[in-house]
Amino acid sequence: KQADRYFGWKLRKVMQTEPSVVLIASATTQFEALDVSEPFFDIFRTLNLESLNASECVRLWRTLTDESVDERDIQPLRILTGGNPRLITVVAGSRRSLADLMENLAELVDEHTEYFRSQFGALTGNKRRVYTALVDLWQPSSASEVARRSRLDIRGVSTMLGRLVGDGVVETIDTGTRGRYTVVERLTCVYYKMRQQRDGAAVVRRLVAFMRAYYGPERVASWLGEFLHDHTQPISVRVEAFRSRIAVLAGLEEDDQWNEFLAKPGALEEITRMSPESFDVTVYDRVFEQGGMKGRSKRRRAVAAAALDGLAKPAIRKPTKSILTVCDSVEHILRNGSFREHYRYELVLAGTRAITLFGLGDEPAAMDQVTALYDAFRPENNIVVLTVLEQLVVVQLVLEQLMSIVPIAEVRASNKAQQEIVEVLSSDDAKATMFQPLIVALRIRLGEPVRAPAEVLDIASDILEELEKRERIFRMFDAIRKQSSAKNQGGGVIS
Repeated sequence: KQADRYFGWKLRKVMQTEPSVVLIASATTQFEALDVSEPFFDIFRTLNLESLNASECVRLWRTLTDESVDERDIQPLRILTGGNPRLITVVAGSRRSLADLMENLAELVDEHTEYFRSQFGALTGNKRRVYTALVDLWQPSSASEVARRSRLDIRGVSTMLGRLVGDGVVETIDTGTRGRYTVVERLTCVYYKMRQQRDGAAVVRRLVAFMRAYYGPERVASWLGEFLHDHTQPISVRVEAFRSRIAVLAGLEEDDQWNEFLAKPGALEEITRMSPESFDVTVYDRVFEQGGMKGRSKRRRAVAAAALDGLAKPAIRKPTKSILTVCDSVEHILRNGSFREHYRYELVLAGTRAITLFGLGDEPAAMDQVTALYDAFRPENNIVVLTVLEQLVVVQLVLEQLMSIVPIAEVRASNKAQQEIVEVLSSDDAKATMFQPLIVALRIRLGEPVRAPAEVLDIASDILEELEKRERIFRMFDAIRKQSSAKNQGGGVIS
């Protein structure tokens, strides 16, 4: 703008006639200098950087950081950035691992304050006011909603929103009935909430905590216990799974103890052959006796905890009243432990009972256990102070119970069961914000109209996909049970 009026055309001529000159540029949006009447029109080869999917984010992250990650690892970052390659590159510049980024999101925002602040600083007057209102709403919003939040006339707001779309910082979303507007760079909303509002910062922290619980490697690891009863796995895998699980619960660390235990003929096989009908705490107790553990009180609590962990799969595959009996026995034993231990196990007990009761067709009793599970969960625990890791484990425990309860209720309960589960999860505002993505997923599943931040909708989409997979598995178990029942009654074999 400060050069003479022909400078652009002179520069274009040099670029077209001098092969040694190459110009590479990047921009957030198309700008006026590329219009048809301007010198740079049609002189550049333009590459539009679209939002990346999970696999593309993995490739970009590995290129930038040399960190080995998979699609599940990268999904939280993809959701927070919307797959924006520029934002992912900015975040990668922190040189932190993905796990560190999720744990220290506030520090990441602080490090890039100038970057996020520039999103607001580039705007002036009412345009900035409208943009700030849209960021504060943090979900696809209509012009009238933005007008109410910004306290401006709707006609002026509509004009400003159109200009913000032209600037490339806001985009429109077609919701079927009316167009809504949302911020292009998602992390800007997170930055605003964490910097401007105490309540908003709490909402962001809970969203990140949910993502860490849902996508974290700890949740995948929690399924290791199922190898104990999975005969499709090699014996070496089952041995290692058993060792890691019991070592944590009982402090069985010495190699000579393990060698002594594994040397006993049939000790491990006795456990791996257990069926729901023969499942009994005393079986574990005998194994611990063979393993040379000392201290009966400690051993009994470890046995009860191991039995409780092992109940999930039988409860899903073949629910029986004996599982409820084991739950009662386990609860009696664990009640003598510390509150810190019992707090975690009372969550699992309620979830296991709910799964079993839904499977047995006792819907009212199952719903009582769902309510007990949710009542037992306390995000802000005043009785015992939990570490950050312990809080994460507790959220994972509750989430895993609910991720099994919901599809089994869909398969084996009435149509109103899922609606009742949603009502229970929505009954407490503080807890509801922690489990917002799950609640949104269930409302979508019920066909209800839902509005939420784009990040929440993305997580809900992943949850719905997993719930559908689990539902198919539960239906398969039901089919197997019916086949077995028909065969036992002389009805022949159903292939």
